[in-house]
Amino acid sequence: RLLAALAAAFELCGELADVGARIGIAICPGDGEGAEVLLRHAKLALDRASAGPPGAVCFFDNAIDAELRERRALEQDLRQALARDEFEIEYQPQFDIQSRRMFGVEALLRWQQPGLGRSAPDGFIPLAEDSGMIVPIGRWVLEQACRQAMAWQQRGAGELRMAVNLSPVQCRDPALACQVAE
Repeated sequence: RLLAALAAAFELCGELADVGARIGIAICPGDGEGAEVLLRHAKLALDRASAGPPGAVCFFDNAIDAELRERRALEQDLRQALARDEFEIEYQPQFDIQSRRMFGVEALLRWQQPGLGRSAPDGFIPLAEDSGMIVPIGRWVLEQACRQAMAWQQRGAGELRMAVNLSPVQCRDPALACQVAE
């Protein structure tokens, strides 16, 4: 009933407004005892519901808590990965189909996690964006890719285009233009 009431359009300052809601639920005693624990668990359930469409309802379960702990641990590892030199760049060649000539390369970031092996970018790039780590990581990728392009040119590779993917988060960084120029 609450979701239905909130979903109904209403007038606000002469305009028709729509409000969507999502609900996270934690139940005592199964999901914890005490207001602080229940509110934290309800917030975790709400976070999960917020990933869904308006009107989503999510009950807390221990899998949500475990998922959050795993995400926090991964975020901590990600924060230390630059300092520990765990990132690598692979260069994917780009060819002109008609001339069959390589005209450039694309720099692709890889993360070699100790004990876990190589992580796929779709497993850590969204986390890097959410945590803000994509800015220093992206700066590192840009620097490494430019150094590699210069090294290839000095060895006689000729002109090659170097493509470096940027995150929308990086594009909002006012320092990006200066980094590219450097």
